[in-house]
Amino acid sequence: MKRSFVPLVLSICLFALQPIDPALAQEGADAEQASADKFRSKDDKTGTNPINFQQDIRLYHEYQDLGGGNTGNVTTFEYRTPFAKGKWQFRIKIPHRSVDVSGPGFFFDEAGLGDINFRVLTVPYLNPETRQAFAYGLEVWLPTASEDILGDDDVVLGPQLFYAFFNPFGIESSGLFPGIQHAFNVGSNVGDDVNETRFDIFFLKQWPEQQLYMLLNPQYIVDWENDLQGGVFDAEVGYTWKTGVTLYGRPGVGLGPDEPLDWNFEGGIKYIF
Repeated sequence: MKRSFVPLVLSICLFALQPIDPALAQEGADAEQASADKFRSKDDKTGTNPINFQQDIRLYHEYQDLGGGNTGNVTTFEYRTPFAKGKWQFRIKIPHRSVDVSGPGFFFDEAGLGDINFRVLTVPYLNPETRQAFAYGLEVWLPTASEDILGDDDVVLGPQLFYAFFNPFGIESSGLFPGIQHAFNVGSNVGDDVNETRFDIFFLKQWPEQQLYMLLNPQYIVDWENDLQGGVFDAEVGYTWKTGVTLYGRPGVGLGPDEPLDWNFEGGIKYIF
């Protein structure tokens, strides 16, 4: 029995050491890629999946009730595109801001260009079996505001890390995306220092054919420089047509002891190529 067992073991070892058939290896790689692509489907034209890198343009307007009769408005043009063979994404936002605020001894009624910002993002880890992914990137704000009150006076950097979990709690066509970002200014000492930690989590639910979706998005900021903390809880509902056009509405309310606003409403349009 022992003599017959040894040749069998040697045969199995020799077989294992044989070169892998390239066709089989390619089939395995293709299967793995197809499985991963399920969570980055190009059929999803809602623009709500942060790790699904597609080319799109967006235009949206946000009205802000800042309390005490003070108001703000932000109209933003946004463009996103993948690069480096789809492994990275570039995003740029160009905002036009206006504020109408007053208080004891001051009054501001200004409108103009805000701080332009851009971001690069990549997904180094995606596991189709566990439906989990990690992404990291860097966001940069440039001091382009036409008036001091409309932006910062310095370059601001914001390294970012977030986690993606698809179909959490057994909910089909959904995703949970918590993230953290720390923003700080660099370069000059012209304006106030920026030193903020930003927590962001959103839950996405899509309905059949990925046309109707709902997004819940609490955001919270700890401002270490000014000893303030607060945030906004937004809820977005949108509808996507087969052409890649999405219309959405996004109401929100302020959170925390130092809430940045009483309430807000954003409405916009997206077009994914």
